[in-house]
Amino acid sequence: MSKAQKTKNRIIEGAIALYNDKGYTNVKIRDIAERLDISPGNITYHFSTNKILMNAIYDYMITNIKEISLGDQILISRGKGMEAPRLYLEQVSRFRFFYKDIISIINSYPEIATKHQRMVNRQIEVIESLLFISVGKGYFRPEEIEGMYKTLSEAITNTLHFWLTRQATKGKKEDDLEGALDHISKLIYPYYTQKGLEVYFPDLKRIN
Repeated sequence: MSKAQKTKNRIIEGAIALYNDKGYTNVKIRDIAERLDISPGNITYHFSTNKILMNAIYDYMITNIKEISLGDQILISRGKGMEAPRLYLEQVSRFRFFYKDIISIINSYPEIATKHQRMVNRQIEVIESLLFISVGKGYFRPEEIEGMYKTLSEAITNTLHFWLTRQATKGKKEDDLEGALDHISKLIYPYYTQKGLEVYFPDLKRIN
């Protein structure tokens, strides 16, 4: 990695840390410079506008999320499908500023709005395909109503993307990723076969 790229990554990571601490709308270029102990001019040399910096941060975030998503099918095949949303939620927490201020950010940066819409639509498709892989492995019931797994995929995606907003709306300061996983587990639960329950919930005590 070149020295220039290392500097860019340092600026991106410093900006992310500040955005997470103070909120995206409360951070200026000079704040990032102070955090990194560099001049504001050094930042604007690499990222001449906030738009360019924010797009670079978004691309950095998506690269990290894609690296996590590559393992989803492997986790499903090993009967560890709930690890996939756990890993994704860890990335959501890492970039929590984006998910807490998502409406403000996509309204301010149309290019990011377009890229994010494309990413979300793709994520829904991927989750739906993973659900059908689980059907094929006998973990989930076959689709009884056309489109029911598409709807479930959208519900899971909404939870992944808006959990932190939900927490903030409820006055909760903690991310509570375990709560998000519990929520997703309960969304999915009615679709499991007996085999799926034995794999994913071997110690579950159900209400009779």
